[in-house]
Amino acid sequence: MNTRHHRPKSLVGHLALTLVLLLFSGLFPATSLAADGDGDGVDDLYDLCPFTPIGYPVDGAGCDAFCEVVDLTSNVFLRSRLLEVGVAIAASFGSNIAAPAGWHPRGGGGSTLGFVANPQKNNWATYNGDFFLPGSPEEGFGLQVGATNYFNSTRQGIQQIPGDFNGIRVQCEPQVCGLRGGGAVFWLGSVAGITVDQTYSVLNEGLFILINVKLTNTTGSSQTVYYLRNVDPDNQQPLTGSYTTRNTIVSQGDGTATSQALVSAVTDEVPGVASASYIALISSDPDARVTYGGFSNRNASAIWNCSGFTCSVGSTMTDDIAISLAVRKTIPAGATVEFSYAYTLDPVEVLTATDCTVPNICGDGVVEGPEACDDLNTAPGDGCDGVCKVETGYSCLGEPSVCTDNDECTLGTDDCHANATCTNLPGGFSCACNPGYSGDGVSCVDNNECLSNPCGANATCTNLPGSYSCACNAGYSGDGVTCTDNDECALGTDNCHADATCTNLPGGFSCACNPGYSGDGVNCTDDDECALGTDNCHADATCTNLPGG
Repeated sequence: MNTRHHRPKSLVGHLALTLVLLLFSGLFPATSLAADGDGDGVDDLYDLCPFTPIGYPVDGAGCDAFCEVVDLTSNVFLRSRLLEVGVAIAASFGSNIAAPAGWHPRGGGGSTLGFVANPQKNNWATYNGDFFLPGSPEEGFGLQVGATNYFNSTRQGIQQIPGDFNGIRVQCEPQVCGLRGGGAVFWLGSVAGITVDQTYSVLNEGLFILINVKLTNTTGSSQTVYYLRNVDPDNQQPLTGSYTTRNTIVSQGDGTATSQALVSAVTDEVPGVASASYIALISSDPDARVTYGGFSNRNASAIWNCSGFTCSVGSTMTDDIAISLAVRKTIPAGATVEFSYAYTLDPVEVLTATDCTVPNICGDGVVEGPEACDDLNTAPGDGCDGVCKVETGYSCLGEPSVCTDNDECTLGTDDCHANATCTNLPGGFSCACNPGYSGDGVSCVDNNECLSNPCGANATCTNLPGSYSCACNAGYSGDGVTCTDNDECALGTDNCHADATCTNLPGGFSCACNPGYSGDGVNCTDDDECALGTDNCHADATCTNLPGG
């Protein structure tokens, strides 16, 4: 039986009410609504990102599709329109080299970058962060296998889990969570028989960092593993000089499918100095737990078990302390477990970040978590692939998802050449150059058919775009392929003189003045044999010139 797990209505209502109160309190002012977020010509609130300015390119969720990634070998950088992130080789946030030119690093790291956000949506005229680089930068992740803890934090000079950016390393992707695209960083490491495969994603027009973790047990026995994320939030310290934040356990994981773990750290607006600022660790995984307290927290099981930390829902403390998230998983030998969590940098993104961290089962017919579709199977080639992403060339709707092929030829989204024919195919299309052209269908060049001498021997070939023409040469008649000689003399189309004789020739004729005349056959004049002395009259006879004699 397929069962969809929903969050309790009370929790959803509580979060919605919290957001409404924040907006109307002025802590996080509302943004004016764009008339048409997805550019579809309809003024509506249907888009996932309804505040996208009109004219911006959008992704499948109607969100601003701006994405930039920069790979500098030991560090990678990625950003959306509203969020910029630096990741070092240890897979902790916070670069140890300068951010690319035109980005917005700020904090104790000088030109280095942890993460900064622009919830003000004012093109970075003002912005929040850096969230942890000031002072002693504390941000990283760890793993506990058995009784041993391992931790990675580039800015603390710790890399106890060996690893590196993996595969394509960093790229912009069309689907990160649902139909929403963004930039993604890929990292792979291993320690104590546990392989750690992590993907860090910044969603288009998003104000949260989505972190997907896959842990694989390569040992021969079952392992209970604890995973942690720890950060000491500084929020607006570069502007206010204060390291303290108001830390709150908003909700706590309890092992049920509908639970949510959320710990936040907030600073209030300082008029004329700094905007209100928000950071939270959040997960919908039933095995996630959150705490606040301590600073350089390295014991994952202590965080999960709330040993020496605060973890009760509703607890609040204003101090310069860390917030943490831990996940406990029991992994059979050879098996892989997967979970997601997020850094959320604006309270209005809590619901979206929550949805993106919901555990999903691809193939159950329910679209949840990072899935963009789910058609009750994991077979590729039907529009919804084996990891529940929409395949190129398809559109998927509903639950279970029904996927239909996009006719790129009709939609005009193909890239066929103007002199090619587009043929729609399942999930794609093909391009074939039209007759008279050669190429791959994307590029087509005209064939010069005249080079193969297709016309008759007594005809002239003229190349035309995609074709050619044959025309019989002067003096011949026909269709250009078969040409027969015209007898101009018989047809009376010659221009010989009346006192000349016309002789037909292949493709023409000749004119010769008759005896007694001189000229070129076109013009002939009578010869005066008497005057020329060419007559044969007797010496005692009188010569009289006559026409032609």
